[in-house]
Amino acid sequence: MPADVTFTEEIAIHSDTNLYRRLAAPDAPDWAALLADHLDRWFALFYPSSKQHDPLALTVALELPFVELSRFPITVRADARTSAERDGQPTWVATGADYPAFRRWLTAQLTDVGL
Repeated sequence: MPADVTFTEEIAIHSDTNLYRRLAAPDAPDWAALLADHLDRWFALFYPSSKQHDPLALTVALELPFVELSRFPITVRADARTSAERDGQPTWVATGADYPAFRRWLTAQLTDVGL
């Protein structure tokens, strides 16, 4: 999935998000506290938010409706970069996403299981 679709604060978890606050709540289950601790370490050592690239990509594999796909002829160059080329292999490529719907889905997946 191209970075221009996934590298956005619109799918980021940070300490001010509702999802993070629910995971870090004192009465959260042990698994949620472990995830919140992992996020705390990420925020402290790397970046103040965690973009949810992988869960967004997972929704494509699950055939959920959050990611917009278009078919383009793609060529992979020797340096592993891709480009749209007329003689390329037709490939499904993410061209956009419904970020608010994805955030609601992700929050539900992590909070409707006992938080």
